[in-house]
Amino acid sequence: MQVNVNSVSGRLEGIYKKSEQPNAPCVLLLHPHPLYGGNMHNKVVYLMEKAFLANGFSTLRFNFRGVGNSEGAYGEGVEEIIDASTCCDWIQENEPTNSSFWVAGFSFGAYIAIQIMMRRIEVNRFVAIGSPANMFDMSFIYPCPTNGLFVHADKDTVAPIKEAEKIIKKAIRTKDKEIDYKIVKNADHFFNSHQEELYKILDSYIKAELKKIAEESAPKE
Repeated sequence: MQVNVNSVSGRLEGIYKKSEQPNAPCVLLLHPHPLYGGNMHNKVVYLMEKAFLANGFSTLRFNFRGVGNSEGAYGEGVEEIIDASTCCDWIQENEPTNSSFWVAGFSFGAYIAIQIMMRRIEVNRFVAIGSPANMFDMSFIYPCPTNGLFVHADKDTVAPIKEAEKIIKKAIRTKDKEIDYKIVKNADHFFNSHQEELYKILDSYIKAELKKIAEESAPKE
């Protein structure tokens, strides 16, 4: 359903899909760069939503400030962190008994997702697709506070894999955390003609990590 989230920039428009499962896991989905046509209807964001919904999640995707009907103006990647954090609060208020809380983003959204993952202790897992390490300083990722998944296309010319791997390999060095990394061969930044493969990667990771989270939270005999 359509929702409005009140942020410091004004109203943010979003689409919230509530799981029918009790204590469902939740995910915040973050879209590509606002200045280059990125919005919550992006195909990769929609694909992420589809994978999470198929695994029983409640999902929230929204437009950053200045995009679509969201109020405000582009905030250089700094103010967008505030928008995302405000949406995290909104999810917590509407899903207070969630079994786990994830953040997932594509391109610019991956950068914001990682920022949120580093700042919010309630985040259990993160998914970062097409991380734009060539555009933003992402060296802050080490040590990584939670498990997560990086996915990158090896033919990405928008966010070249060579730059992305510098921060991914840095995150992987974190002790006691499991950071997965998947490369989609012959794919471009938007995973054109490779979205089925991307979906399978996401679905497999989500299923495996939900199982781990359930085992971690199970009562010890």
